[in-house]
Amino acid sequence: MEKVLNLFVGSILLSNLYYLSPLVGLSNSTVIIFLIITSFLGFILRFESSNLKLLGTKLTIRIIILSVILFVINSLSDYELNVNDIIRIAGYTFYFCWTISIFKNKTPLLKIHLKKLLSILFFLIVVMSFFEYYYYEIFKLIIDDEFIPYGNRRRIAVTFLDPNSFAFAITSFAYVYIRLEKLPSKIFITLITTILLVNFTGSRLGLLLFVLLFFPLLIKFLKNLNFSKILLIILFFSALFFVPKSTNEDSKTASVIERTFDDSKSKSASSSSDHRIESIKAGFKASNLSNIFIPPGNLFFRSKWDNVVKARHYPHSTFLYMFVEYGIYVIWPLLLLVPLYKKAKRLRISGLFSILILGLFLLPNLIYYSTTFFIIYYIEYEYSCYTSIIKK
Repeated sequence: MEKVLNLFVGSILLSNLYYLSPLVGLSNSTVIIFLIITSFLGFILRFESSNLKLLGTKLTIRIIILSVILFVINSLSDYELNVNDIIRIAGYTFYFCWTISIFKNKTPLLKIHLKKLLSILFFLIVVMSFFEYYYYEIFKLIIDDEFIPYGNRRRIAVTFLDPNSFAFAITSFAYVYIRLEKLPSKIFITLITTILLVNFTGSRLGLLLFVLLFFPLLIKFLKNLNFSKILLIILFFSALFFVPKSTNEDSKTASVIERTFDDSKSKSASSSSDHRIESIKAGFKASNLSNIFIPPGNLFFRSKWDNVVKARHYPHSTFLYMFVEYGIYVIWPLLLLVPLYKKAKRLRISGLFSILILGLFLLPNLIYYSTTFFIIYYIEYEYSCYTSIIKK
């Protein structure tokens, strides 16, 4: 029963399914509170001191400590308090520590559990993507009010709200699933599903992330090339062009292919790049001497940005975003990326670490997303498997 509850909580947390809470007559905040309380109870009841040594847990603790200290320092300011990010990352930490504790010393069972979780996530994502693409008006009616449309050309984002964040999530999920799965047929289906979804996000970042996922597999696949493998490669790339287009005018999309080769839609891609550059310039402008040593911290960041910086977009880079948040003290949490890299390299999953780093470079506030914590805790899980084998 506990494992089923854990799967239920994880599938909602990692897919942001709480944005569909209007379907059951609830607000997304009510569902999020339920998920966090459930994860917290699981964390407490299954408490393991070893979980406090995990990099994901250390990251959360360091961010919270910095935010609280900077909150006290800036407490006399007129900035408005925002606790959403801190609450979310605490919830992710409770959930992943709870999950690891359930399967302590049962590594094969945790692997099966993760495969089930990722299978559920892909099912939910595919169903939501289908409705958003082909039945956009229905999808728009049932999703939370925070849903963000992208003009008259829809870019698939489902409950992740942002197409780039969605592409980052599905690529990360695909990488881990392929790592856990051994059946070639399921791996092939996962790759086709992932590239189709990435294409309809219109995310150029998503395409780069998919290359990081796909290229090593392709090199391995091309060894001992034969006719059947050539047919599979042709089938794989042909899938991009044979998906039926939506006839709904309200769900027009700008896919990666269209944004790259269609002049009428490449303008939106150029505009997107301009906004990204503007946000980075604003981030550097906000990083003045005063902000470096007395930054707002996460709890006051958004209010200070809106009232002092007054830029349209937050810095479109998590590293710069965090530098504006925490100033010079950002080094403390970001130092955890060094041991994470060493573990990923030793496990030969540097590709997953590269996906994370590229996302952190090119996406804003990614450090507060569930997918980031999923990657960090997964690398820790793999490393625990590795060290247990060595000890034996």
